[in-house]
Amino acid sequence: MVRKATATNKNRQAAPSEDDVDKIRDIIFGGQMREYAERFDELHSEVTAAVDDLGKQMDKRFAALERTMLNQIQKVTDKLAAERDQRRADTSAANRQIKDVEKLVNAKVNESDDRAAAEVDELQAL
Repeated sequence: MVRKATATNKNRQAAPSEDDVDKIRDIIFGGQMREYAERFDELHSEVTAAVDDLGKQMDKRFAALERTMLNQIQKVTDKLAAERDQRRADTSAANRQIKDVEKLVNAKVNESDDRAAAEVDELQAL
């Protein structure tokens, strides 16, 4: 039985512990893992900088687009206001012309009425 106990103790001592496995793994792959970690950190920094730059570019483009749209809207608004004012002026001028024509027609009608009345009076006098 002593032999079995001694063999079991040797097996326990021979089995590497988790810490030993981690140390061995660090010795074998440690340099590569550190290199990968550095590469991932660099890549992360580059991607973050690219995303920040893209965000700034998009902000600039959106601001330029907004300015352009506001300018176009202002131009259209100004054009509509000018056209509205022109139509009002044209309507006022047309109304004045209609009134002038109405006065002229009324004057001609009155003149014709006066002539017709004078001719009727002349015919009645005969």
